[in-house]
Amino acid sequence: MKEMEEVPEVFGYDEIEVYPNPTFGVFHLFIPAETRSKTATYELFDTSGLLMLGSQLYADETEIDIGDLPAGVYVLKIINGDDVLSKMILKY
Repeated sequence: MKEMEEVPEVFGYDEIEVYPNPTFGVFHLFIPAETRSKTATYELFDTSGLLMLGSQLYADETEIDIGDLPAGVYVLKIINGDDVLSKMILKY
């Protein structure tokens, strides 16, 4: 019988918050300083894979305004050092 391996936590996954989601235009990305690398960035893609927004993450909380983008589903990609996390964002 094969023993189960423990899967390491992805760079404080539980500590990363995206709210409100769904949103009408502005949402917040929260990554605490002790979890965030000096080169942490985010990228926001539409469902066709087109990069819509992106920036480096300098603070614990970043306000992201997608008010000018059409309603729909977007993919928020968070790059923190060698780790990558994706979250779906729904805009009304």
